[in-house]
Amino acid sequence: MNSTKIVVALDGATEAAGFGATEWIGLATTLIAVLALWTAYKSAALQRRHFRLSSKPILDVEVGCVDEVFGISNEGFGPAVMRSYQAITDEGLVLDLLTGKGLQLLVDQLLRGYPDEQTFKLRGCKKGTVIGAGARIKMLYSDEELRPDLRPVIRENFRRIKFELSYTCIYDEVYTQEHDGFD
Repeated sequence: MNSTKIVVALDGATEAAGFGATEWIGLATTLIAVLALWTAYKSAALQRRHFRLSSKPILDVEVGCVDEVFGISNEGFGPAVMRSYQAITDEGLVLDLLTGKGLQLLVDQLLRGYPDEQTFKLRGCKKGTVIGAGARIKMLYSDEELRPDLRPVIRENFRRIKFELSYTCIYDEVYTQEHDGFD
């Protein structure tokens, strides 16, 4: 096929469609504008997604360090706002760990079956407490190293407790974290 036939065919299609050069230029401009809007929309959506992911908190329940019985750490990149923190025993007892009473009941559960006294310090969080990126909160700890015979008791009692933690990020997205003792 030679170029003269292509030009004649294009001219024939243009006449049949009623399109002249001005209409083709207008159509091309509209198409370019629509593509630019779509590109801007996708770019903004990707940027919003990036901002959300780059400020996402990741809370972790820490259990059984040397001086700490348990705590919370934020391993993410953004602050976490506490919504709820519960411990659920195998007997179905639900303990609100954002209250002093709930933390004390947790101590009673962890020391169940241990004959001697052990002193712990409690540090509670309240609903709405902000845990910054990289921060660590010891919630139940002792100033002295735990006695060697106490560790297995606490470890065994932790096996019977499930922790449920709910928190939000700065974009009000809700996250939940579950931890089942030492399993």
